[in-house]
Amino acid sequence: MRQHGGEVERRFWAEFGKRIRVVRRIRNIRQFRLAAELGVHRNTLMRCEKGEAISLWLAARICEQLGIQLDVMIRDLIAGGLRGAA
Repeated sequence: MRQHGGEVERRFWAEFGKRIRVVRRIRNIRQFRLAAELGVHRNTLMRCEKGEAISLWLAARICEQLGIQLDVMIRDLIAGGLRGAA
């Protein structure tokens, strides 16, 4: 059964948020500090970590601040089972 593209996107952002949260915690960076460095409200970062879709610009900024390569993360997420979209 084929998945609807919206479902794949929802799963992508949910997994992206989980990975961001894990890396942030491993590096012992608090949400409010990372949010301040990004110039966004802490709630924006909190929603991202809970799986809400964000702009590609913000995703790139978050990855940059955490020392993650966005392109590598995207490839990993796709390779991890997010294929099969519409």
